[in-house]
Amino acid sequence: TAINAYIDNFASLTYSEAFAMTLQACLLLFFYKLIEKLNSDEGALLKDTYKNWLLVGLFIVLLSLARNIGFVAMVGFMAYFIVRKQYRYVFYLLVAVLIFQLPEMLLEKAVWHVSNQWGGQSSQHMLKDPYDPSKGKETFTGYILRFFGNCNIYFSKRFFQIIGLRSPNALTSSPGLTFLFMLTGVFACFRVFKAKDPYLIATVLYLGAMLCGTFFGLQIQWDQPRIVMVFVPMIMFILLFAFYDVLKKKSGFAQKLFLYAIIG
Repeated sequence: TAINAYIDNFASLTYSEAFAMTLQACLLLFFYKLIEKLNSDEGALLKDTYKNWLLVGLFIVLLSLARNIGFVAMVGFMAYFIVRKQYRYVFYLLVAVLIFQLPEMLLEKAVWHVSNQWGGQSSQHMLKDPYDPSKGKETFTGYILRFFGNCNIYFSKRFFQIIGLRSPNALTSSPGLTFLFMLTGVFACFRVFKAKDPYLIATVLYLGAMLCGTFFGLQIQWDQPRIVMVFVPMIMFILLFAFYDVLKKKSGFAQKLFLYAIIG
């Protein structure tokens, strides 16, 4: 990411994307440490893991303050525990988040006399057109069309612009490229779940929740690279793992070809 033109550009202009990526990295780090603790002999009792739970809860709230969509991270992590059939941990995670979220909301109300941070923006996200409220609120069908419209924009245009495979001046999206990208993504998720690596599964579920929340929540009129840029490193990591997992039992030539393709 240090040599990516888009990340460097936004890091020097808006700062919020770099800050959100830092919080996101910290959140994933603390969640990985929680997974490690829960999978060890020490993870059976809450008294041995409560600090880990609190750190995860704290950084979910901090990430949601940097970007409202950050709160959806909790959904991704809850999905992880449901997949692992660790149902009581879903409750633990919810409590850990509320321990920090409720005081923050009360502080906003008492000191600044404002409603919670989602009030105004959530109302805007429910509009058909953020620039023309007279068009009314979005319908169920509209949300579905919004999701696939955003997939088309960010998967076939913005993602490939960020990694340097499309011109920054490209204005068009490609449904065919979007379909191919999503098909590759499904294949990558299959390889991750087949590998049964808890850290990779947590990453996929977190990423999936954040992307779904973003694409359902934002109108297609926004169309900005920074929207998906914060997730690009994780997308690349998951895709590269999938291809590595396929080729690890292949010939040395295929592995070298894969390595040269990454370097190139």
